[in-house]
Amino acid sequence: MLSAIQDFDARVSQAAYDASSKLVPSKVLHAIGWSGEGYFWLSVPLIVCLYYKGVDAGRDRFWSNMLLINLVDIVFIALGKCTFKRPRPAYEGSNKTAMFLGPDQHSFPSGHTSRVWSIYFVVSLLVPSFPYPIVSLIWAVTVSLSRLLVGRHYIGDLVGGFLLALLNFTVYKQMGPISTIAELWPFGKQFLFTRV
Repeated sequence: MLSAIQDFDARVSQAAYDASSKLVPSKVLHAIGWSGEGYFWLSVPLIVCLYYKGVDAGRDRFWSNMLLINLVDIVFIALGKCTFKRPRPAYEGSNKTAMFLGPDQHSFPSGHTSRVWSIYFVVSLLVPSFPYPIVSLIWAVTVSLSRLLVGRHYIGDLVGGFLLALLNFTVYKQMGPISTIAELWPFGKQFLFTRV
């Protein structure tokens, strides 16, 4: 049964990839996908939290929570990929597993999808006023689809990433929302989190 579902998932995903390659330039899809990169969404909140600490309470709260949700996401993505070890699609020519490190060589669940939907849920919680939830919703859908259309993931990987984002958000809500990055770090607050 599972094998039949995976075969169907692979066929439909490849059909979507084949259709999109004629309609949307690959570079556009890769650029969209890059906006959901884990390196970006881990480093930017960390830099903003450390450098701008104490400048604006609202900004501290927003970026501290972006950092928290991304830390939760990284843990669950690594666990999911190491557990399931589903190979990435082979139909995209440049998609060699050698270009991926560690658990990232595996396809299920989609880390980009999990990350962007986790961010969407946090943005909707922290900044519920228009247009932020709508913009982040459009972004989450677009990044998720870009991963399918560039041949990095199957549709099932996107579904798994979305479900993982729900788990991330549930865990996040048990830990947060937090007000500052210092709440993530139980020691060294004076040294690390005071601007000089």
